[in-house]
Amino acid sequence: MTFEVWKDISGYEGIYKISNLGRVLSVARIDKRGWKRKEKILKPALNDWGYKFVVLQDKKSKVVHRLVAKEFCANPKHKPYTNHIDGDKTNNRAENLEWVTHQENILHACRSGLRKTPKGENNHNARLRNKQAEEIRSEYKKSEVTHKQLAEKYNVSDSVIQKVLNYKTYI
Repeated sequence: MTFEVWKDISGYEGIYKISNLGRVLSVARIDKRGWKRKEKILKPALNDWGYKFVVLQDKKSKVVHRLVAKEFCANPKHKPYTNHIDGDKTNNRAENLEWVTHQENILHACRSGLRKTPKGENNHNARLRNKQAEEIRSEYKKSEVTHKQLAEKYNVSDSVIQKVLNYKTYI
């Protein structure tokens, strides 16, 4: 059982707190205009990318997972991105968050199936059209042409030909 721990949000001390469970608390206080504010848990909304966010008193929106990570997750290597370990963008518990580089974040998304790498000519690194990949397979089956000869003919590397023949990059 995880106990809820609250910490002040950096830059909003005495105004807002964040918990290790991903909840945001508006602290009871007298605001700048002299109005009495009651303590309340803020209800986050979802942004266009599926992340929970809250709007704080200065009208700035903050994604909840970043607030949690900044206060509860160590970042000794000063990595700039926050990753949801289980892939659930709404699970903002501290134990589900980690600091990563952009490359680590993309790699996690690909390995966990959250981001599908486009195949064939739809991939931004594609060197061939899908029709050319079909021609390569057909030509390889019909004749005794080598990978190297096909690579020279289509102006690609041997490894591209190998991936085409093994249906790794072009389906």
